[in-house]
Amino acid sequence: MREYYIEDIRSDALNGGTLGFAAGAVKFTEDDESQWLSAVEMDGVPNVYLSDECIFDELMENPDDETLERSNRYYITEFNDIDVTDYEEAYRCMEQDPDNPAVPLIKLLIALLRSDWDDAGKLADAASGRYADEVDIPMTDIEEEMSDEYDDEAEDDSYDDRDDDL
Repeated sequence: MREYYIEDIRSDALNGGTLGFAAGAVKFTEDDESQWLSAVEMDGVPNVYLSDECIFDELMENPDDETLERSNRYYITEFNDIDVTDYEEAYRCMEQDPDNPAVPLIKLLIALLRSDWDDAGKLADAASGRYADEVDIPMTDIEEEMSDEYDDEAEDDSYDDRDDDL
C-alpha cells in the first residue's frame, strides 16, 4: 500500500471562497518523489492539478487566459483511479475503494477547499509532517450531504422491504 507523506500545505480563499474561489495545495512525498496536488474551486467545481513545483500562487491569481494556459498543463481528471472532476464523483469513487491509499490525501485536499478558513489552517498545521492516513480529516459539507442521502435511500429501501412482506 502506498502512503503519502505530507510535507507542506497551502490554502486560501478570495472573496470568502463561496463568492469567489478557494485554492489548496498539498506537497506530498511518495516513493522518495515529491509532488504538489493542488486544487481551485470555482463555482462549486474543483479543478485539480498535479505538478512537481508549487503552482499555488499562480492558482491564487485572478485567473486570466495566460495563467489558465500555464496551469492547464498540470490539470488532471483522476488521481490514483479516483475521479477528481466533481466532488460527488470523487466521494463515490472513494466509497467504492476505501482502501485506496489516495483516499485520505484527496479528502485532505477537499477539506482544505470546503472548510472555513480557520479550520483549514488548523487542519494544515495538524497534517504537515505526517502521513495522510494518520490525519484526522473532518467530514466536509458535501460528504455529510451525500451521507444523509445514502441514509435516506437506505431508510426508503427498508420501508419498501416491509411493504413486500405484507
